[in-house]
Amino acid sequence: MTPVALRLCGAILLVAAPGAALAQSDAVKEMAGAWQISNVDRDRVCALQLKTDAVKGGYRAELDKGCMDAFPTFRDVQAWTLNDETVRLVDSKGQTVLKFDEVEAGMYESDRAAGEGLLFLQSAASLAPAGSTVEQVAGDWSVQNGGKSICSLTLATNDAGNDGYALGVRSGCDATVTGFNPVSWRMDRGELVITGRSGDTWRFEQGDAPGTWQKIPFRPDGMTLTKK
Repeated sequence: MTPVALRLCGAILLVAAPGAALAQSDAVKEMAGAWQISNVDRDRVCALQLKTDAVKGGYRAELDKGCMDAFPTFRDVQAWTLNDETVRLVDSKGQTVLKFDEVEAGMYESDRAAGEGLLFLQSAASLAPAGSTVEQVAGDWSVQNGGKSICSLTLATNDAGNDGYALGVRSGCDATVTGFNPVSWRMDRGELVITGRSGDTWRFEQGDAPGTWQKIPFRPDGMTLTKK
């Protein structure tokens, strides 16, 4: 290549490189925020924040404490990367723990690595259905199990501590409910979460019919909530 051609090539690279870096930065900024990883049945979930500050292996990834119990293989995850339509979770050694490929806007699907089976990565915005604010969910609810009414609950809006709201249980409830002993409720990324006295939780997602929620993981004869 002649000296003139070399200078011309260098000029092209100087012009193109900033644009490429900006495009990558914009994609990272758009991807950053609140996300959730779940399995197919959604009985295991992990909330995480994808940050834009650089760390070893990529950009900072902050996982909730519950992620370690739900997905032990995530224990050493500290970073994430974005390459075209692929998101990778990276450990402290810079090794990929799990890879997700985009399947639709706000939804990524895993490569079934590390024996975890199929997992989904979804943005918090895509998980929050309309009509799921605290004010809209509060009220009296009928608890049904296998199509049979087993209890009535009142979801109040007064603070119960630990980021939850007060919950009232009517008398005459089935042992399934009294044994769990629900004491509070909250909304978590579009899901209705009821917490028992022991700290265990029941998670519900909106059903197909208005005013209904179904317990996760869903079963045709499983527990549902119907607003009165």
